[in-house]
Amino acid sequence: MKFPLQGIYLREGEGIRIYQDLQDFLRERGFNKSYTLGILFSRHYLVNEDMEVVDMLIDKLGEHFNLIPVFTYGTRNGDLGAWSSAECIEI
Repeated sequence: MKFPLQGIYLREGEGIRIYQDLQDFLRERGFNKSYTLGILFSRHYLVNEDMEVVDMLIDKLGEHFNLIPVFTYGTRNGDLGAWSSAECIEI
């Protein structure tokens, strides 16, 4: 699977879904907990299919919080269209 340089990650069973728009993610997720946390992680984990620790963190925190798991390329690169980590958390 080819991944965008940044986005919102959602594991669905054995598959994953990537959102490029926060409003689409929020509309489809239907948050039902009192507090919401954002989790920022490197796109590197997705590309290398090394999501075990990230998924465990999402699962555990998801028991108590609404979550917005965002992945990023890490540094701004205008040539590639990559946002900085700071830009990713502002979406």
